[in-house]
Amino acid sequence: GASSRGVPRTGSSKYLPSCATSSTAGSNVAEPRLVKRAITMVVIRLTNFGTLLRSDTMDTVRAYNGMIEQIYPIIGEHGGTLASLEGDLMVAHWNAARRSGTARIQACQTAAKLVTAIEKSPFMVEVGIAHGMAWYTSVGCDAFSSILVLGPLLARGQLLQRLCPFYGASILAEEEVF
Repeated sequence: GASSRGVPRTGSSKYLPSCATSSTAGSNVAEPRLVKRAITMVVIRLTNFGTLLRSDTMDTVRAYNGMIEQIYPIIGEHGGTLASLEGDLMVAHWNAARRSGTARIQACQTAAKLVTAIEKSPFMVEVGIAHGMAWYTSVGCDAFSSILVLGPLLARGQLLQRLCPFYGASILAEEEVF
C-alpha cells in the first residue's frame, strides 16, 4: 500500500510493472528500494525540432542521431544518466543512478557543454536545471529496467526550460543549484 505521504512502501508489488508477459517471467528480480536524496535534473528541449522535421525529415533524423552521439558521452563523462529521450525532449539526472557529491556542479558543466555541442548542429536548445530532495528507485524486470525519480524536479526543470526565451537565455537553473 501507500505510506501516509502517498509514496509506495518498499516491496509493494501493486506499484511495479508486471513482467509476467516477458520471456523472463518467473525470474528472480530484486524488490525495488525507495531512496530519498538530493538529485539534480536537467531538462533539454530542442526548440526547432518540429520545424526541421517538417522541412526535411531524413536530414533532421540524421542530424539528431549525430547530436545524440555527441551528447550521450558528455552526460556520462560528467556523472549523469540520460533518463529519457523523447524526440525534442531529453532528461538527464545526477545523484540518482550514480551517487555524486558534486551533482549540481557536474550538471551545470554538462548543460554548458551540451548547449555548445547542440548549437553546432541545426538544432536550437533550451535547458532547465532543477535541484532538490526526491525519491528514486529502480523499476522494471529482467527485460527492461529504469531509474525512476519521483517528485517535482521534472516539472520544475521543464518550467525553467520554458522560461528561457523570456529571459533570453539558453540555460536557466534554480537558485538551489548554486
